[in-house]
Amino acid sequence: MKEKSTLFKAEDNSLEFLKQESQRGGDTPINDMLWDMCRLKYFRQDHIKYISPEYSRYCSTEKLVGLVKIGFLKQFGDVYHYTDKTREYLHSKKYQTFLLQKTIPDGKGLKNEINNTEVIKDLFYHPLFHALFYPTFPPEDAPYIKPDALVILNNREKRLYKLCFLEIEAHKEGWIDYLDEKKNRYLKLANDEAVYNFWKHYAPKVGFPKPNIETFSFSVVFICSIKRDWGEGFRFISSIEEL
Repeated sequence: MKEKSTLFKAEDNSLEFLKQESQRGGDTPINDMLWDMCRLKYFRQDHIKYISPEYSRYCSTEKLVGLVKIGFLKQFGDVYHYTDKTREYLHSKKYQTFLLQKTIPDGKGLKNEINNTEVIKDLFYHPLFHALFYPTFPPEDAPYIKPDALVILNNREKRLYKLCFLEIEAHKEGWIDYLDEKKNRYLKLANDEAVYNFWKHYAPKVGFPKPNIETFSFSVVFICSIKRDWGEGFRFISSIEEL
């Protein structure tokens, strides 16, 4: 018999709480809500309601507090993020938890983190949205680049997909120099086999064949309030609708 996760001990009421909360509509809606919470990383109650009206019955303030009490969420004011307990629970339910960032969020939902969420939540409504990753390169210690996200857009009619690294930027002191440094790091990534190896490993897991290294490519999309012409492979847009 398969052993139960050590995260769910006999005295733990986590699964009982989820069972009680899901009795009205089966366990799928609340599990899907937990999954979308993980994909956002940091979120407020209104972000969850925005993704799906169906989640409203599960994300009242009282129920979010309940998820905090059983260790599925951490709370900082009106901002929440998921925990390792949430990820392991969803893994047991066969969700693609390999898509999530390797380390559990440890911030407090500050301005930059919530600014990212405000953009990423709209990805779920993009007609070509297929998958969302949070990679770093190299994937081991001391990465030289940490994209805000990697989105896979899939045009099923044309049987074409593309990898887009997202950089969600707000105006800051020394902004231009900061963006130029990001550009240089992506140019380095374009010549780093680590990014190809990453996609070769994960492509079959999200429904695509292993890529040909000769035709492999990616683009970088900056979502911000300025426009710059950096040539092929770089785009500057103001919202997800332009992606």
